Amino acid sequence: FKEKTGQNLSDYITYLRVEKAKLLLTQTNYSVNEIALKSGYIYPNSFINAFKKKVGISPTKYRTLYQSCN
Repeated sequence: FKEKTGQNLSDYITYLRVEKAKLLLTQTNYSVNEIALKSGYIYPNSFINAFKKKVGISPTKYRTLYQSCN
């Protein structure tokens, strides 16, 4: 997988999950816990930590910043 994509599989899966979460955060009113589940995370804290690591801010802050731009 890494030879073809330049990423290891777990990083790619995290990327896909975070991208889905970003869409859900900006296009729905689901809670962060619901978005965590819909993005493939069993534990909301794992989702929040992964999101912060990839995006640099919390999911709640991401939603607030996006909504303030509209």
